Amino acid sequence: MKYRFLVTVVVLAGLSFALWTYLAGSREPDTASLLTAKVRRGPLADIVSATGILEPSRLVQIGAQVSGQLKTVHVRLNDTVRTGDLIAEIDSLQQQDELRLAQASLAEIQAANRSRTFQLEKAEETLRRQRALYAGRAGSGAELKDAQSAVHIARAELDLSIAQIERATIEVKKAQTKLQYTRITSPMDGRVIGLISKPGQTLNAAQTTPVIALIAQTDPMLVKVQIPESDVSRVKAGQPLEFTTFSERTVNRASTLTEVQPAPASMLTSADTVASSQSGSSAQAVYYSALFHADNADSKLLPMMTADVTITTSKLENVVVAPLTALDGPDDEGVFTATVNKPDGALDERKVRVGLTTRDDAEILEGLTEGEEVVLNADSGPTTTEMLLE
Repeated sequence: MKYRFLVTVVVLAGLSFALWTYLAGSREPDTASLLTAKVRRGPLADIVSATGILEPSRLVQIGAQVSGQLKTVHVRLNDTVRTGDLIAEIDSLQQQDELRLAQASLAEIQAANRSRTFQLEKAEETLRRQRALYAGRAGSGAELKDAQSAVHIARAELDLSIAQIERATIEVKKAQTKLQYTRITSPMDGRVIGLISKPGQTLNAAQTTPVIALIAQTDPMLVKVQIPESDVSRVKAGQPLEFTTFSERTVNRASTLTEVQPAPASMLTSADTVASSQSGSSAQAVYYSALFHADNADSKLLPMMTADVTITTSKLENVVVAPLTALDGPDDEGVFTATVNKPDGALDERKVRVGLTTRDDAEILEGLTEGEEVVLNADSGPTTTEMLLE
């Protein structure tokens, strides 16, 4: 009986020791299974990714200001033109005839003006003679009055002819201008990106302005970027950026943001659009346009290309950086909490103050040092810090 009792006591003691050992061991975390990352020192940049459309920095539709048959087109697609270069010619026979008619009319009125000048001189000479006769009591008062009236009439007719000369001169200038319009020249330096009308086509400028060619300034190109409202507060003019196009994914081009429009593109179209957008769904995405210029000396950037743009909104060099997934918080005082995995396997909870934060990392101002190993949240994936360390 005593022996059986002793055996029972020994077995219970062994079970108690095993249970204590298990419970004590469960209180110690298995540091080998923790997901960790090292605190590093290096650059930290906050970026905004967006999509943009390339456009010519200036685009002009070359049109006809007079009607007629398109006689010759002097340029071809992709030709480079300078200001004043001849683009096309319209058959000018009608405009030449109109100019000759205007010049003939002017010459006719000028001849009439000279005749009226002579008539005025003759009337004034008659008036002087009648005054002398009247003063010597050799002429009548009626003849003097007739001479005076003749002078007034001659002066009025001369004034009329002067006005007619002015009007005829304007008509000549208008005819000369219309004749000049038959020779269509480039208003700027650029490249021909479109030819709309063909030789032999009849152009009617009385109703609408017929477009003959499109000339664009493609160096530099203008890029319009659509910034979502969630990021627009961080985007400012003067920020550096890089972009690629679908045709050259591996070529990074650099530029600087020049403008951020304060109103979304939908508000810049018309009042009707604004009213409809205000009465529509509040869940509709809102985008703001940002602009920058891109050098295009190699002419590889074409109108309406799509650009993947990365804007650097903030950048720091040589700062202490930790993954954002290693930080819990912040609390009411803006302080975060991080867990450090020490070399001996012990876990140390720290209070951390941060500066610049991105979507992946945070600048550490206080609480962590370079080289320390921090514990990440279990559901976090690879971080920028980890990828840089690799």
